[in-house]
Amino acid sequence: MAKNLLKKILPVVSLMICSPLSAAEADNTAERSPVTNDPCDFSTSRRVPNPQLTELMKQLPVVEKSGDKKAAKQWVDKVWESLYSSCANYNDANAIIWRLTQTLDRTAQYDEALVLLKKASEATSGVEQRYRFIHKATTQAMLAGKETQARQLIKDYLSAKHLPAALWQLDKTDNRLHYPLAQLAVPLTSGHWTLEHIYSTGQRDGTSIIRFANNGDGIYNVAANYVSAEMMLHYRETEDIEHSVNTTQTKRPWLYATTNDAELAVKLPDIPGDKLKQIKSVQRYSTADDSVATATWQITQGPWEMTVLASFPTAHSENAIQQLATLFMQIQWPRAETLPPIQKELDALTKKSYQTATEWNKAARQAASLLPAAKFPHEIAGVNTILGIQAYRQNKLEKAWSYLQLARTAYAQTLKIHAEENYGPQALLMYLTDIAYQMKKSTYTELVKESFRHSPMGDHWFFAPSSQSIVNKKSQLHYPFNAGIFHASAITYIEGTVVYSAAQYGYSLEFFAGKTVMPDMNQPEIVKGQVRRLQKKDRQKIAITDKDLHKSTYSFTVQGQKKTATKWSVKWYSDNEKTEKTLIYWAFPYQDGHGGIIATVDNKDKAILPKLDEFAKTLVHYSVPTL
Repeated sequence: MAKNLLKKILPVVSLMICSPLSAAEADNTAERSPVTNDPCDFSTSRRVPNPQLTELMKQLPVVEKSGDKKAAKQWVDKVWESLYSSCANYNDANAIIWRLTQTLDRTAQYDEALVLLKKASEATSGVEQRYRFIHKATTQAMLAGKETQARQLIKDYLSAKHLPAALWQLDKTDNRLHYPLAQLAVPLTSGHWTLEHIYSTGQRDGTSIIRFANNGDGIYNVAANYVSAEMMLHYRETEDIEHSVNTTQTKRPWLYATTNDAELAVKLPDIPGDKLKQIKSVQRYSTADDSVATATWQITQGPWEMTVLASFPTAHSENAIQQLATLFMQIQWPRAETLPPIQKELDALTKKSYQTATEWNKAARQAASLLPAAKFPHEIAGVNTILGIQAYRQNKLEKAWSYLQLARTAYAQTLKIHAEENYGPQALLMYLTDIAYQMKKSTYTELVKESFRHSPMGDHWFFAPSSQSIVNKKSQLHYPFNAGIFHASAITYIEGTVVYSAAQYGYSLEFFAGKTVMPDMNQPEIVKGQVRRLQKKDRQKIAITDKDLHKSTYSFTVQGQKKTATKWSVKWYSDNEKTEKTLIYWAFPYQDGHGGIIATVDNKDKAILPKLDEFAKTLVHYSVPTL
């Protein structure tokens, strides 16, 4: 497969970097690819290779065929200098550097290839893009006989990954990566093997992945006898295990028609371990003149399951078996622990809504009792969020900050969607933002920005940290980070609308503003329309007339001009939620446009009512900051 993939990739690369340019195209390209003395960053560059670089790459095959190592090295240096000075975009740079690495490999200049890839990684700011160069550099270090350097590159990679410290521990003495929960240890290097990639799951029911490469990964190879191996580790709660290893087979979709190779499967090595139960199988598939084998190990030990997938050219099966045996001998999995259960209790804890002090005290006690059982980031985040909010409610702000920061770090280590949780990452940010504001922490602005990370900011909004505001580019209206006890926390898809949250009450509302002046006659219709929308969610319909609307006004002065803000409210009973609801709508002149606040309050939120009026009056008097 590798051979065919390269056959497909390299012509594309060749077209990218070797296609002749017209004079006009060359002039245009030269303008986009100036030679500068500024540091190059392939990740951020949008430039295409310039004509000089294109011409150099055209001559590379000729230099290779000469077999002159010195000439090849000099040509590679010349191409690199042109590539770096013109600073091509990452895709082109990656293709060119891979081609230069091939040239050096074919002349056994592994040290030089290592230096080249290090320089490429230093000129690449994008984390995942930089990792690709580092992985290739690691392979070159092993080929150059510099295992110590290879290990250091892997250690740098692992450090940059910020793996959960509770799950992964690097033993620098024996150069192994340990996964204590499963009592598993794997080598950083072994023979020609290098640890190439790691993914750490954030959930107990997720899968962690460790990938190793030997002379390549099936796409980028330095030899025809490449082997790749991927280990997938998964924990199952004891009561969920409904199958035996004797009947379990990995079901995988195959791109090509496959053939079972029972004869080769018998020859596959075992992962050492007296208590391991493992079955093995091999599937072969062909593409053109290439034949690839994928070997599968399905292994269980206690409640832990491991799947190992190894790919290699069928023609080099004997080498692959030897190489896999070398890797497996360095894997240590003597036993596996059963973890204390937590998931049901955690779900019940984080998905419930708490209102009274008694409910919060009980929730905090339950969270504290679950702390010892919380092992994975999602679990650690959930219990620490509850503990942090309870400390916040008790006005123990430093303690709350500590708990919530732990939760924030843990949430960053999980890809789980938390929309169904009442106390997920967004709620956590609401409390952290308010603590930072009250304690005047330097991270306040960054926390506000973080709150907007998943909002549709796009090209329509920008932050103005110096004035502590968010600015709508279209209207040029400023929205304050903070207004009373409320903090800006999200942008909605509705034009000019910002969500504000009050952590003290666990409450959020929408504030919208625009340039056009809202006629007074439209305001009752807006209120009734909002009620109809809310009633639709309640699956009920109660006729609201103008007589049901309560109106009050608030007069104020801005720059010597008298203005009026209007407050509308209407009440109805929700059969669905079994509570009385109140819709409040404030309408007022805002800067040189209009503003409006829409809030819904039920019985449990009544304490927020005076704060809503204070919030409205704060915005009424808010003017464009003078910088």
